[in-house]
Amino acid sequence: MRPVKLVAAMEKESAEPRKAPRPALRWLLVLAWMGLIFYVSSRSQLPTGHGALGEAVSFGGHLSEYAILGGLLRWALSARAGLLTLAIAVLYALSDEFHQSFVPGRNASALDFLVDILAASLAIAALPRLLGAIRRSRRSLARRP
Repeated sequence: MRPVKLVAAMEKESAEPRKAPRPALRWLLVLAWMGLIFYVSSRSQLPTGHGALGEAVSFGGHLSEYAILGGLLRWALSARAGLLTLAIAVLYALSDEFHQSFVPGRNASALDFLVDILAASLAIAALPRLLGAIRRSRRSLARRP
């Protein structure tokens, strides 16, 4: 293929909108992330450290786990399903704390549950805005000569 035709083909391909991942893939990612949270919650000891450092690592872990879960749930359900997304995240966080109450060396914590809800809520609220900003940025870049 000549270079001119190759460049034209590449430009045409990049101008076409990307297809969104299928809903099954989105839900597969949600379930895989839930599985990872369940696995981490099943561990009797986590390498978090002791004292203030250990608490900070634990807090960061909860924030990241549930922010990612909230974002994945929002992505899987749609931008209009904010309350349903939050309800699923809250129920999963509740079940996670209940599950931890049966793991030796772990316990259910109301504070952890509240951190989980906060993280999921922030991600659920922020994701549509973040995706909108990315789309606007891509459109403005595409308009440039």
